[in-house]
Amino acid sequence: LIIHGEKDTNFPLHHAWRLRDSFPAGRAELFVAIGSDHSSSSLDPRYPTAIRAFVSRHLPDAISP
Repeated sequence: LIIHGEKDTNFPLHHAWRLRDSFPAGRAELFVAIGSDHSSSSLDPRYPTAIRAFVSRHLPDAISP
């Protein structure tokens, strides 16, 4: 899971898309935190859900009910 802020000025968003696309199809996902800069992606209200969903898809035994 690649997590990237939409308004990151340190690393432009297209870098995150290129990184995701460098993996074999279906092996990487990109979560774009809307309105976030380089260090505030975790403030996006969708952040915890995105991480939980990714982990449950790739490591289903790691998520407790």
